[in-house]
Amino acid sequence: MSIISSRVRKETVNKAVKKILSGPGNTGKTKTLSEKYQQRARQTGTEKCLVFVKNAAGVSSWEERLNLKIMGPLEIYTFLGFVQQEVSSFWPDLQQEVKSDSGMAEPIFMNVETAHYIMTCFVEKRRNSTGVLDNVGARTPRIAVQLIDNLNQGALNGLSLKEIEQRLFYWAGEDREKKEVFREAFNIMNIFRSFCQRNGVLDYSLGVELFNRCLLQNEDYIRRLTDRYNYLFVDDLEKTVPVAQDLFLKIIGKVRDSFFAFNEEAGFNRFFGGNPERARNKFFPQCQIENKEKQFISSPEARSLAEAISEAVRENSSVPGHEFIKGILESEYRGEMLEKTVYKVITMLEKEEVKPADIAIIMPEVDNIAEFIFRYFLENEGYSLNNLTDSHRLVDVPFTQALITLILLINRDWNQEITFSSLKQTLVLLLDLDPLQSSLLAQKICSANYKFPSPEDINISLDLQEYCHLKKWVQDRRKQKQDLQLLFQSIFQELLIYLSPSSREIKACRRFIDSLEKFNKVVTKFSGADFKKLGSHFINMLQNGTLAAEVLYHSSDRGEEAQGIILATPYKFLFSDIREVKYIFWLDISSQKWQQGLSKELSNPYIFTPNWKGRWDDEIDQYLRHNKLLGYLQNILSRCSSGLYLGDSYLDSRGWEQEGGLYSWLNPRQAGGENND
Repeated sequence: MSIISSRVRKETVNKAVKKILSGPGNTGKTKTLSEKYQQRARQTGTEKCLVFVKNAAGVSSWEERLNLKIMGPLEIYTFLGFVQQEVSSFWPDLQQEVKSDSGMAEPIFMNVETAHYIMTCFVEKRRNSTGVLDNVGARTPRIAVQLIDNLNQGALNGLSLKEIEQRLFYWAGEDREKKEVFREAFNIMNIFRSFCQRNGVLDYSLGVELFNRCLLQNEDYIRRLTDRYNYLFVDDLEKTVPVAQDLFLKIIGKVRDSFFAFNEEAGFNRFFGGNPERARNKFFPQCQIENKEKQFISSPEARSLAEAISEAVRENSSVPGHEFIKGILESEYRGEMLEKTVYKVITMLEKEEVKPADIAIIMPEVDNIAEFIFRYFLENEGYSLNNLTDSHRLVDVPFTQALITLILLINRDWNQEITFSSLKQTLVLLLDLDPLQSSLLAQKICSANYKFPSPEDINISLDLQEYCHLKKWVQDRRKQKQDLQLLFQSIFQELLIYLSPSSREIKACRRFIDSLEKFNKVVTKFSGADFKKLGSHFINMLQNGTLAAEVLYHSSDRGEEAQGIILATPYKFLFSDIREVKYIFWLDISSQKWQQGLSKELSNPYIFTPNWKGRWDDEIDQYLRHNKLLGYLQNILSRCSSGLYLGDSYLDSRGWEQEGGLYSWLNPRQAGGENND
């Protein structure tokens, strides 16, 4: 580069705007960021504006905000989405780095469920052969999750595989047995990584490591990147992982303008690698800070309560009577407290100008008892329940459950169990039967070893033509032995499409088929796979609660439920797209589950962060628990405008006394408001 061009470049950088919009939740930061984006996009085109958001829902939200007459390509990404794009673009060079002999023109990116399946296979094999993990209480699938977490956390913090191993050993301290377990855990992680490298298959951790080690450290790549983009926009900077922050730091001085939104109170994202302290230390000194403090969605009273709770937790004191707490719902037994809560909600809906979606019930764990009580009483009064903790697993969607059931009916040589409830629901769907009819027919099919009885033997009032059609269809498919993906498609096209599926059910079926395709691409490279039973492995993976079951179904497809009373855990509420409610109920405030820690037997997100100094003890654990709880409570209150109700019981659902700290900090008996003892 010539001296003249260098000088021009330096002057351009010096004039660049570097601004952070800083403030608590719901103070208009994202709105302002979007407005600045649209101003720049109108001048230079959307293709010159690089945007990072926290998740896929954030991408959709940004796109919905746009009000541009002319738009080019939208460069709006999650960090992992951007990593996948860049690694794919530079794969011919990166392939040499991973020593892959796949010879493929582009890498295969594993989705979560496939990575979990492969890791589970490795864990099970080592567990059976060495016995080192016998003393670990977690089941094999949960161990696999923790090992994947270790790889992901390490990569997102910029650590190599060797550094991950070292930190695990530091965490073990002088405990020899724990070190032996960690050594075995690392061996399995290493086997998993070698499998990925050898076959050109990338899980999240390997993709991020390649991006960080091979692209982010390459000045030629950074120059190309800053030639592509003129502007950088980062929403939720405090939630970004260290490797993403490193990317922003590399380009912040080389693009024209950079804008960031930073939530001062968001300290609840550590599980996913978010590091607000590092973001503050790295970015605030070199940026102009614009404080956003006046456009609260929450009321001044809510902000005041958030500050009082923060002080109480840090001082281990209690909150004095506070006007934002509108009522206390207490009982000796938890079931009574839950019923009091639901009756209070119904009264508010009937007597006040409140819509169902204006009310959020938040508890540390939404168990089946709570979900049943709320749904039963609310639906009896004509109200719906928007349970955000209902993962809407793929196997729970009636159409996809019918897909699974029919596949298992056809492939009886897999020897996989068909549950009575799934068979019954499939018959209801396909033959339009009532629950009693479907139960009787399901019993006959089960007792006949999953063969459809002849019409004269069923003695049930139903459409015999439809029944015979289904019976013949299953018998024909048993003879054909179709490829599983083709079988999926034929089930949908020949049976399910005629039932007028909703858009949500069609999306679920598409995700099912897409997931199988990705699964097959990866698992066929796995030496331990039985190729004749890949379909069986896939179905088994879903039925056994592998991560896929929770991530394949998107929360944006909730439909009418989205207008109901909200039921959620703090985490689910804060990571939803719900921006404002009028009233919030915090229940089970004596439960210790409000302060659950981050560490597990084989995984601890904190030890992989730049903050860790090689020490882990109860003092650090308690400090992190308190900080996470404060982050939850402050951000929940930032979305509430009218009032808070507290609910508690002396005994939990098992009949045990509760002694969680949140009760003493809130001190509900002095909180003010109505008491519903």
